[in-house]
Amino acid sequence: MNKETVSSTEVTNRKPFTERVKVIKSYLKIWNRKVLTKQVELESTMKQLFTTDQIIISKQKVPPEVASTWREQVAQ
Repeated sequence: MNKETVSSTEVTNRKPFTERVKVIKSYLKIWNRKVLTKQVELESTMKQLFTTDQIIISKQKVPPEVASTWREQVAQ
């Protein structure tokens, strides 16, 4: 493996560990916020699809046993 030597100026110019941790934490907060936003979007899309499916089922005159079984499977 190739090991690079680190110059002393590079080490002194490097930010302190606590500073780097703060930066990493801020990145994680932003990333977490983006993930939560996507999760909310997915949940709302799923709800829309579920209600659309329910409307379609009610229009198709599906027997109640079949509809209840389908709802149980979707709920799981």
